[in-house]
Amino acid sequence: MGFHNIEKASFRYKTLKLFAGLWHNHVYYKKVVVEGRENIPENGHLIFTPNHQNALNDALAVLFAIRNQLVFLARSDIFKKDFIASILYFLKILPIYRIRDGYDTLKKNELIFKKTVDVINNHNGLVILPEGNHSGFKRLRPLKKGFARIAFQAEEANDFKLGIQVVPVGIEYEHYQNFRTTLFIQFGKPIAVADYVEEYQEDAAIAINHIKSDLSEAMKPLIINIEDKEHYELYSLLTEVLLESMVTLKPFKNNKQPHKIKAQQAIIEQLNNLQETDSKQFSEVMDKTASYKELLDKHQLMDSDMKKKPTGLFLLLLASLGRIWGFAAALPGILINLLPFQLSVRVSGKIKDPQFQSSIKYVVSLLIFPLTYLLFIAGVWIGLSWQAAIIFVASIPLLSLISWRYVKCYRSLVRNWQLHQLFKREITLFNKLSQLRSELLNTMESHFSR
Repeated sequence: MGFHNIEKASFRYKTLKLFAGLWHNHVYYKKVVVEGRENIPENGHLIFTPNHQNALNDALAVLFAIRNQLVFLARSDIFKKDFIASILYFLKILPIYRIRDGYDTLKKNELIFKKTVDVINNHNGLVILPEGNHSGFKRLRPLKKGFARIAFQAEEANDFKLGIQVVPVGIEYEHYQNFRTTLFIQFGKPIAVADYVEEYQEDAAIAINHIKSDLSEAMKPLIINIEDKEHYELYSLLTEVLLESMVTLKPFKNNKQPHKIKAQQAIIEQLNNLQETDSKQFSEVMDKTASYKELLDKHQLMDSDMKKKPTGLFLLLLASLGRIWGFAAALPGILINLLPFQLSVRVSGKIKDPQFQSSIKYVVSLLIFPLTYLLFIAGVWIGLSWQAAIIFVASIPLLSLISWRYVKCYRSLVRNWQLHQLFKREITLFNKLSQLRSELLNTMESHFSR
């Protein structure tokens, strides 16, 4: 599989995608929720356009959400070495050249464009990240024109008979870097390029801006979109503080995906409305939120710490005894998974760009964990018997799950001890935080109920 036949189906690629997808959807992420698959036209000529917040993981989210052997566009500078380029072509990634890569390189885009037409004609599905580069903020940034130019030029090369449809995609992460969190992917209703052809034939620039604007509006409802840059961090904190109230008052079924994103969007909408209709009260809410955030940050607390009172000493002692007793059950899984986990974390931690850390962590974990398991299996086989090795293989998922849950419970216990000690020393602090939080809830709940 190379550049010239990148649009062709590949059995080797299919096998790799199956393995990597299982790891992505069931191990690396605790849960992957996909909504809107019914919006993807069957056998269509498609361009998928996801938002771009988390580097390679955005592409992987789309890739492992549908069956197609999708083809992606990526910046050309990562194709400089032939060996790397051959791997990228096998992974169905095409380069796109920009002015910053050198003006002379732009002519290479003609060949890339012809290949994207082959991809679209072959019903693979082309994935273009229309924001251009990634950014770890929950907002949709201005879209680039590349997806529109490719769509119109592909249609023009086929006498406007292809019927290309642009499928907006929203991706939301519970946490950008952490293992075993929730990933939410939502496919929106497709935009038919044919609806803009007449306008394109009259004035290409106007048509490109038109479809770009429509795609932007179609993507915004699929993500958390905090447009207020000045109050971004305060909005973000308030979506945590007010989530359960919004779920109860609207009501939503629960505070899990996909209901969670709908509730968060409703909170942001209410804050925007408050800013427009009552600027004085909005300023008061922002000031209280800023004070609340300042106190949390100063004492290294999170809003989740304030949702319940610190655990009492007796319950903490009981929980500590439980963790001691449970350590024996968790130890085999910890021994199996500790080294690959630490390697994944340490290698990814050396990457300066935090949005690339999760991508590196996924790739390293995909390689290191199975290799470690194979070494353990070989050791059991050689040291004991092949029957014991088979039993060990069957037990790996259960042992890993037990150890992971134990570690989460242990960390929660340590946190509860810290909060217990802090509460004893700083009861005035907790009272102040609780008061600010209650005032925010009361103010916004009255606004929600209007």
